[in-house]
Amino acid sequence: MTLNITADYAIRRIEHAGATLRCLRIRSPSTLLARGRIEIVQEAGVDMAADRMRLAYPVPSARDVSLMDEALSWIWLIPNQVKRRVVSMRSQFHPYQEKNIISWRRCGELIGADHKTARAWHGQAIGVITLALRGTEIKSPSGCNIVPDHVQLHWLDG
Repeated sequence: MTLNITADYAIRRIEHAGATLRCLRIRSPSTLLARGRIEIVQEAGVDMAADRMRLAYPVPSARDVSLMDEALSWIWLIPNQVKRRVVSMRSQFHPYQEKNIISWRRCGELIGADHKTARAWHGQAIGVITLALRGTEIKSPSGCNIVPDHVQLHWLDG
């Protein structure tokens, strides 16, 4: 499926990826280490294994995991490491509360910058992703079951 990727689309897909990653039933994050996913979690400073023991999150479908892998790979398109960290931190999305886990202020504190700067860098990084993905083949999000109200097909039309 070839789409004209918008910033909103990229942000929603990356948030969906963060929600899916949070929903994976992982006793130890070391299983993600070999696949490269753990770096995003470690940079954000989130202990996902401990959080997962408290809440029963929905089980991600194979489609959710496939979409997660694709969207998380987009973060590596950002050449600037600090901006990549900002996008990684903001990708942490709570599937039930439907909000980002790391606020702009916390994100700014973690990178040693003002929250407004972190927000601006996030926008610039998403711009890099949208330019890099322009005209490429991406997966359709149909068939997702993580954050179903958040990931609806109507946002693909724009």
